Amino acid sequence: MKKCILIIAALLPLLYCPAKAQDWRVRSPLRFGVEWGYSLSVYKYYHFNYIEATDGYRVDDEGSSSSWLINAYGVGMVGVDLSRYLNLSLNIGLTGIYRGRNVYSASIRGSWYFSNVNSSGFFIYSDGGLGISEAFDEDFCALMHIGGGYRISLSRRSDLDLSLSFRSALDHPEIWDEWEGKYVEKRNIRRNNALYYALCFGIGISF
Repeated sequence: MKKCILIIAALLPLLYCPAKAQDWRVRSPLRFGVEWGYSLSVYKYYHFNYIEATDGYRVDDEGSSSSWLINAYGVGMVGVDLSRYLNLSLNIGLTGIYRGRNVYSASIRGSWYFSNVNSSGFFIYSDGGLGISEAFDEDFCALMHIGGGYRISLSRRSDLDLSLSFRSALDHPEIWDEWEGKYVEKRNIRRNNALYYALCFGIGISF
C-alpha cells in the first residue's frame, strides 16, 4: 500500500504539469482565417513633381485634404499561436486605399490577447507590409495598421474577431495632368508621393 501511495505521489506532478501547459493550447497552434471590412479615409497628403510633356517645364504640386471615402478590403490569414497571449500571422488580400486605388497587399501582423488566444476578450495588434497595384507596376505601397478589438470564442476551434484600427498608406500613384488630359508618363515623374490615413472596421473568423 505504501508503495502504491509513493508511486501515485510521484506521478501526480507529471499528470498536473501537462494539463497546465495545455490550458491555452486546446487546439493546434496553427490558425487559418479570413477578414473583411471597410476603411473610412479621413486625410490625404500628396506631393507631386513632374516635367510637363508639352512645354517641358517642371510642375510641383503639394497639398492635403480631408475626405470621407469608404473602401472595402478582404484578406486571408495564416498564423501561429506563439504563446497563450501572442499570435503572429501573414495576411494576403486586396485592399482599397483611396478612390479608384486598390492594391494587392501582404503584411505581417502581431496580435496580443489579454485573456487568452482561445478565449473571449480584448486584444491589440499592429501590422506592416506592402501593396502592389492591380496593374502590377513597379511602385509599391507601404501599409501600416495599429488597433484592437474583441475576440468572441465560438468553439474550441473557431473564433470571431471584431476590430477597429488606424491605417496609414504611403503610395506612389499615377499623376493626372489636367492640362494635358492624360496621365503623366513615368519617365517625366520626379516625385509622386501620397499619404492616406483611414479608420478601418473589420470582422474576422479564424479556425
